Amino acid sequence: MHLLFPKPTVGFPSQIFPLRASVFVFCFDCHYVNIWGSRTTTDVQSGTTGQFIMQTQAEGTFNRALADALRSINPHWDEHVCRPEIIGMLEAGRQLRLDVLITEPTAPPVAIECSYVASDADRDAQDRLELTLVETARRIDAPFDAAIAVVIPEEFRNLRQSLASRALCAGTTFGMALFQRRSDGFERFPEGGGHIVARLDNLSDLLAAAAVTDERVNSLTQQVALRIRQAANNFVTIPERMRRQIAATVQHSVIDGLRVVTLMWFNALMAQHQLHRSGVADVGPIHFEPALQPVSAEYLTQWRRILEVNWNAIFLPAVQALEIACNYEYEMRTVMELLNDAARELDTARLGRHVNVGAELFPLLSEDRKEAAAFYTTAGTAEFLARLAIRDVDLPASEWRRRDLYGRHRLADLACGTGSLLLAGYHRIGSLSRRHGGRPDAAMHRMAMEQGIVGVDVSPLATHLTASSLAGLGDQEPYGHTNIGWVDVGRPVQEAGQATTGSLEYLASNETANLYGEGHGRAAGQEAPHELIVVEDESIDWILMNPPYNRTRGGQTAFDIAGLNDCQRRQFQKRWRALVKRRPANKTAGMAASFLMLACQKLRCHGRLGFVLPLTAAFAESWAKTRAMIENGFTDIVAVTIGGDHHAGPQSEDTGISEMMLFATRRADNGVAAEPVSCVTLNVAPTRNGIAGELARAVAQAAGELEGVDDDTRATPVILANASVGTAVRHAETGRGDPWFPLGVQSATLSMVARHLVQGRLLAQDWRTHAFAVPMTTISELFKVGPSHDLIGCPRGSRSPRGSFVVDALPDNQMAGLDGMLWSHNHASQTSLLVTPTHSGTPRDGQDIARIRETASTLFYARNLRWNTQKLVAASAARPTMGGRSWVSLRHDNPNVLKAAALWFNSTPGIVVHWTRGQRTDPGRAPTQITAVKRMPAPRFDALSEEQLERSAECFDALCERPLRRIVHANDDPVRSQLDAHVCDMLGLPQQTRDDLSEWCRHLCNEPSVQG
Repeated sequence: MHLLFPKPTVGFPSQIFPLRASVFVFCFDCHYVNIWGSRTTTDVQSGTTGQFIMQTQAEGTFNRALADALRSINPHWDEHVCRPEIIGMLEAGRQLRLDVLITEPTAPPVAIECSYVASDADRDAQDRLELTLVETARRIDAPFDAAIAVVIPEEFRNLRQSLASRALCAGTTFGMALFQRRSDGFERFPEGGGHIVARLDNLSDLLAAAAVTDERVNSLTQQVALRIRQAANNFVTIPERMRRQIAATVQHSVIDGLRVVTLMWFNALMAQHQLHRSGVADVGPIHFEPALQPVSAEYLTQWRRILEVNWNAIFLPAVQALEIACNYEYEMRTVMELLNDAARELDTARLGRHVNVGAELFPLLSEDRKEAAAFYTTAGTAEFLARLAIRDVDLPASEWRRRDLYGRHRLADLACGTGSLLLAGYHRIGSLSRRHGGRPDAAMHRMAMEQGIVGVDVSPLATHLTASSLAGLGDQEPYGHTNIGWVDVGRPVQEAGQATTGSLEYLASNETANLYGEGHGRAAGQEAPHELIVVEDESIDWILMNPPYNRTRGGQTAFDIAGLNDCQRRQFQKRWRALVKRRPANKTAGMAASFLMLACQKLRCHGRLGFVLPLTAAFAESWAKTRAMIENGFTDIVAVTIGGDHHAGPQSEDTGISEMMLFATRRADNGVAAEPVSCVTLNVAPTRNGIAGELARAVAQAAGELEGVDDDTRATPVILANASVGTAVRHAETGRGDPWFPLGVQSATLSMVARHLVQGRLLAQDWRTHAFAVPMTTISELFKVGPSHDLIGCPRGSRSPRGSFVVDALPDNQMAGLDGMLWSHNHASQTSLLVTPTHSGTPRDGQDIARIRETASTLFYARNLRWNTQKLVAASAARPTMGGRSWVSLRHDNPNVLKAAALWFNSTPGIVVHWTRGQRTDPGRAPTQITAVKRMPAPRFDALSEEQLERSAECFDALCERPLRRIVHANDDPVRSQLDAHVCDMLGLPQQTRDDLSEWCRHLCNEPSVQG
């Protein structure tokens, strides 16, 4: 008898179980028998005792089958870790049954409650959060912080245990929901009562993340950080010279350096505890009782003994600092007692291996993170990024199973910080290997440490913490030299007047030593014969990065980090300029664009990248050629951001910057045709407790549904447990790097309307399109665009005089002289199409005054638009006037063309087109650089007939002094409605399209990016 299973369908259907998995038994007489019938309902109507008993028996069979299946895909889970049908282990209600109990040695317990009735499964899972597990033999006395409800499909009711286990392993779907304890009750995921459609591997991944709640981790890390601060404060009685010597082992700052030293000692304590638990020979235990705690000299002896075996990355810096500190035993006894207290708290909570010392604790102890550009990736973002960047389809099943997987494929982060992304990527690769029958073991971990993982950062301390965190995941398997290390910033290079730029030097060389000399280092488990970290071009399979965002502006230079003087920073700028010259990365965009270009250079063909980027990457003109590089050189492009409040769910700690995530696959046929971008806007942010992984799965499903469709404005909801958690829009691109305007948009319909408008079509509410009577062009093709304010002049009293004029503000109602300027916005006075100058200019000696005067015009385009206060996208003046900081002049020989353009720019279509090109990083604002203004789409007004242009001029003259409402209220503005009506007539659109424009205007005004 052979059991045949179909390939499971992956998806998020509209009902809990709309997919039907059929199981057939092949008999020797060559007949096929369908064992499972179609599901008719999830709930069971049990009206008799006999039916209840049968249901209970069926659930018990499924529970045992589920435990068998979970153990089969997780090599670390045996019958002692994953147990079904447990009775008598609950402190209150000892006769209650646990359907499946997960008790890993280093994690709080998790209960899985299963039922054919969805409401029963939910109720039982929620009830478990009020109970405590007591198991004397295994020294477990812990509450349930997490429980998972599993809704059993009806098809399992009559299956034997072995068949049910095989069906689960083959990918049969079921429903699940996560319940987690909170200080004020409990939290259910997903909210709203639905259940996630899941397979066995999804349940396994959720179990790995769900046992440890973010609230518990945050509470404990705060307590541990407090102990470390208290420990560091005990050094105050040590002579300052010795304090500096201790701190200098890791960091330049005395106070922070001492905190970091105590953090390294704490890290070593936790590592020793894990080594002892894992049975590593000659590694003694950590005694948590104060009476048994050894003196610091005994710790030193123990750690030196460990160093003789391996784990240099963890213990060598700790030993070097402890050798000095041992001379002050009185202070050190208190220091080590406090660190032991912190270790005991983590051990008691069974969270020792779930708190990343670098990612969780280091940010709480560092006081100069902004100066050091040290904004670390949140745990939820790391999981989300790894899940979407590293995909099942990236390798064939046979490759995922290989024990030498890390010898053939590499994972890298060239701005790794304390290693959050590398750890998340390591877990993801291990999960995919197990899914395909692989058995990640100690040998595979050692290969990952020595070959498969590449991590580089400018901070030696950060890479130390990265290496030690990764080492702790491998059952304490010894390892040799790694590809994790640090590279210097600011060290002189051979080119005169230039200084090194950290990991960006890999743009010029595969080997850091060629450029750094001694300004680099690597982490090693044993003494490494070579200090070189080689990152060859086209050698990496997966690159995950959250690069620095620094950029040069406002008197600051990129990488204004601690320890660099002004001369070094200027040299750094010069070197950076040389590295990115003639490459698709603009220095104005900041460091992030350069790191993205570096990743593209190091990725293999068909390699994948996952990046956290500032949201300006999707919209700013300075990012245009970098976006073009992605569109022309990659496929499977997905951009993700969180909608609504731009501070919701930051991807990096404490940046206060609107951010996005980018995923893409490098392709071989670079430049053949531009690839579309799937722009995903989520309503919820990924968090650390397993929600991030499920959210990533929903995003992948939605993006997959957009692939291969012909409609360049296709949209689909992101569905999680029958509820929409966001929208995905397919945004076809030309390869020019135009803004990815659907990103962050609440209304997918608005994205489709905008796409048609920039192409010269109006989308009606009946989904028909109406072409404009004239073709579309760009502002620079139609008008002569004036200069930036820097060339025009500068305000009187400026510390850095520039431009041709000294600029003075005009008092209210005062007329401008010869050199009037529309310099700034004034929402109180600039209420109609016709405005008056705000400033006047006085010529500066020796400047080319005539050339700037020639740029004067009667039409101006807004550069710093505020949707919620301003009324105008374009303004007109009664006589020629120069532009300024907030307005740029547009010139044309035909004054009627200027008037027709003023009508268009301030109509609903013109506003929507501006919305597609303006930046949206700050809600309520849409600034545009001069280059973005030049590339702004607009109809060819000069192709209109003279008669139409005259009618446009008459409409302008009739409306130019009529007050407009703020743009955010444009959908309720009678004057704006008249503008829309004339624009429809001017472009040859049917009369009924006025109602369509009114509806689209309503969509625009409801957007969070417009409302602010």
